[in-house]
Amino acid sequence: MISKVREELEDLDYLIDEQRLSFDRIDSSTVLMEGSIIFVDGSKLEFTEFNSPDNHDYRFHFMDETEDLIKRWDNAPHHDDVETFPEHVHTEKGVEPSKEKNLVEVLNLVEDIVLNTL
Repeated sequence: MISKVREELEDLDYLIDEQRLSFDRIDSSTVLMEGSIIFVDGSKLEFTEFNSPDNHDYRFHFMDETEDLIKRWDNAPHHDDVETFPEHVHTEKGVEPSKEKNLVEVLNLVEDIVLNTL
């Protein structure tokens, strides 16, 4: 997983202004990834993703240059009215259904959003 994330970040280097990343391999099958990435348009992605054989917890918070929410994908179990519970996405319209996400998928989605703002 870490190698896929690093490859994706290398591919996105042309869109990244700053990054602060932490990849902690807890054991052979458990990883905690945390960090923030500032893109050339001033938008920012803050994230935490925990992967283990029994658990996948994540929060990917993407905001514009004024720190207004663009999207936040997470699986905190607090929106049980959403059909994809616990997976969901926060948008300017509110909470919506979402499939499970990982950092590589979110980076691809963010790339499209950033490219559309340039």
